[in-house]
Amino acid sequence: MKTALFLLVLLTRNGAGDIHAAFVEAGNRDACVARERMVRALFAGSGIPVVGGGCFESTLRFTPFRHAEGSRRVRHFYTIRLGEERVEILPARDWASCLRAARLDPAGDLLCAGSAQRLLR
Repeated sequence: MKTALFLLVLLTRNGAGDIHAAFVEAGNRDACVARERMVRALFAGSGIPVVGGGCFESTLRFTPFRHAEGSRRVRHFYTIRLGEERVEILPARDWASCLRAARLDPAGDLLCAGSAQRLLR
């Protein structure tokens, strides 16, 4: 059984309008919130728009976060639904299927994001 941790999810938008997801694990809510504040400030200082995110209790694990060296490093795609208290992250086969799922979402709050990070099983 996987142990729950706090997962920082940050969604940014690049110049082409695509959403990029970054995932960072934290041991507790306070550490997660502190890291979120720091990273949001760094993005703001760099002119990178944050379109959503937060700290969520989760059992999901991802490969470690590393700054992408360009869009060619984005190899993984996820549909993401951010709630007040929880996040839903599902892998998508490719960019086209991810975008299609987001467009067909009846609630209209499903986002498609690319990431350099892989979901660990």
